[in-house]
Amino acid sequence: MKFRIKGVHLIIDYYFIAVLTLSLVVFRNESILMCFAFCILHELGHLTAMLLFGERVKKITLGYFGMKIDCSGTIMPVLSETVIAAAGSTVNLILAVLFYLLNLKTAADINVGLAVFNLLPVKPLDGNRILSSFLSDRVMRTVGISVGVVLSFIGAVTAIYTKSNFLILIVSLYVLIGAIK
Repeated sequence: MKFRIKGVHLIIDYYFIAVLTLSLVVFRNESILMCFAFCILHELGHLTAMLLFGERVKKITLGYFGMKIDCSGTIMPVLSETVIAAAGSTVNLILAVLFYLLNLKTAADINVGLAVFNLLPVKPLDGNRILSSFLSDRVMRTVGISVGVVLSFIGAVTAIYTKSNFLILIVSLYVLIGAIK
């Protein structure tokens, strides 16, 4: 599905709808809907920061692993890039505090989890974008692969131990593949 809002192309990929539907069928839990909503708010945090720094947005795509924002490709100062990369997790942490104050623990926990996950120093996550401004590509690759291997081990142990929770394994393998690329 394609829309155009104020000159920006908004594309909702069929994979996004398929992953959302599959997640709802498999997990049968309202937390999945909250997670998708908070992921979109996370990405809107990046979008807001981009617009504040004068970045021109061409296209926004909702895909199977989140939202992708295509911009004009202007080379931004390191501080601007860092703020833009941190904006998504900042939104999640603000929401977490708000939900804890409202005694909505599940919503708060989901936001903390999203913030921490996105701050992992692995491509294509925000933590990689933040740290890559300060560290070499070689160091970032080594750190990313190390984090991916540790998470994959934790995911495998969790899946074996619980005999049902394979989501952590799937996410950790996603992180590992992202680090290797």
